[in-house]
Amino acid sequence: MRKIVSGVCLAMCALCVLTVFGSPARGQEKDRGKWQSKEHPDGIVLDWSRRHVVYPLIGSIDSLVAVQHDPRAILSWQAAEREDWHRERSRRHIRDHDHDRDEMDSGLHRDWAISLGGGSTAPSMYPAKFGLDTNATALCTDFVVFPVNIAGSSTQPNIVAFDNLYSGGTSGSPTGLCGSRAVVAGDDRSSATTKWFYDIHVSGGLVTTSPSLSMDGTKVAFVESVAGASTLFHVLAWKIGDGVDSTTPNSQNVLKPKVITTSTDPLAPAATSGTASSLSLGSTGDTLSSPYVDFTNDVAYVGNDNGVLFRVKNVF
Repeated sequence: MRKIVSGVCLAMCALCVLTVFGSPARGQEKDRGKWQSKEHPDGIVLDWSRRHVVYPLIGSIDSLVAVQHDPRAILSWQAAEREDWHRERSRRHIRDHDHDRDEMDSGLHRDWAISLGGGSTAPSMYPAKFGLDTNATALCTDFVVFPVNIAGSSTQPNIVAFDNLYSGGTSGSPTGLCGSRAVVAGDDRSSATTKWFYDIHVSGGLVTTSPSLSMDGTKVAFVESVAGASTLFHVLAWKIGDGVDSTTPNSQNVLKPKVITTSTDPLAPAATSGTASSLSLGSTGDTLSSPYVDFTNDVAYVGNDNGVLFRVKNVF
């Protein structure tokens, strides 16, 4: 739980942080390519770990220095600042427009829904989202990756990605943030569209846990599992358009996946190749442990149903 501090105290802390990290930040900008590709600058990766790993804004200098080059820490601090800004902005808006309070508190509503076929994302598991800068234009390039907890086939994906996430309009006349997107054949314009989707399996297993994205968004790490039989760690280098229904056409149809049953082992797949790697983690299934990726060291940690923890290196 983050402690709320006064504006003066926060300003002083911010000044101290800028003083401490001013010089290293310039060096980090120069070295950004180590964990971000030029094609995806300022990437924001959100996955299942977002609310499980805490990076405090204040603390000892040694602690802050130790994590200053950790991409997760930087993203966490940036997210905290955005949340504080939005919170203060909302307070001011409510004070200035008190009569709109009921409308603001009306809760969430569904903008669109697309069927994942016979499966779904398993309970307590999460999609992974990739975005660029938080301005409106960049938001329209965001995409989200959903795991599907059912055995894949030529008519059933087990991992899918959607873009045009912020449509939210009506058919033929979208009013959402990105409603002005270019119209393609088979696009109802009121829903998200399929970016790519696959049936990736070696043992006929399910994707019952949450995926993790690389910092540049070009690769996805996830686990294929058969309960009591096998656990396979996959890295997918997706190719835009793979599986997209271009024959009917239907931009919201996910039931024509590209099927991948072979892997690029022992090498990691090349970005945008539409291929995947596969690493066996033994004969015990994994129904609860999602891969956690240490971006700085390119290492993933994942467990199995017997409580064994695996460390996988050279992930992306």
